[in-house]
Amino acid sequence: MRTKNYIKLKHSRYIESNAKKQKRLLFSASFLAVIIILSGAILIIQLSSKLSTQPNSTSPVSPNEPEQTTIESRPSTAEGPFPVTYIADGDTFHINYYGVETSLRLIGVDTPETVDRRTTVQCFGIEASNYLKSKLTGQQVYIESDPTQSDRDGYNRLLRYAYLGNEDIGLSIIANGYGHEYAYYIPYQKQSKYQAAERNAEAQNLGLWSPSTCGGVTR
Repeated sequence: MRTKNYIKLKHSRYIESNAKKQKRLLFSASFLAVIIILSGAILIIQLSSKLSTQPNSTSPVSPNEPEQTTIESRPSTAEGPFPVTYIADGDTFHINYYGVETSLRLIGVDTPETVDRRTTVQCFGIEASNYLKSKLTGQQVYIESDPTQSDRDGYNRLLRYAYLGNEDIGLSIIANGYGHEYAYYIPYQKQSKYQAAERNAEAQNLGLWSPSTCGGVTR
């Protein structure tokens, strides 16, 4: 009888011990699952924070200041609108000009080179090209000739001012530090306004004028 009772007691203790082991294993597994979930959540938060603080590589950036607005009344003599079909660089793009794809060079502005085979990509050239792409890709522009300038340049590009709505694109480029004011031999009608925009951009260290980019020297 004692032997039977001993066996029952031993069996009972075995079952109780086994149950405790299972509880401990279950607790350990649950604790490990919580640690894994928390670690994953922390990793996701860190990645989200990094992504949210990274600048868009295709987006133009002007150091120190937000974009300068250059809205003015578009002249009634402006032609258009014409669809923009291609952006060549920061101051040249193509339009569908009365059914013919035509290259257009902006009057009064010169941006750092990116596609000229005679030179390497110049300081802030990529940023200037991206800025024009952000402005004009998929858009339509109005264009205006200047009686003081030739109709086309030596590369057969139209020489024009361009407007996106009432925004003077050339003036915006200069005002935000993506290009220099530039006269090709003969002063143009908007030269004083473009020069004032350049002085302001330089004073504010915008774009290519910033010491952290080109310091105004792009060549």
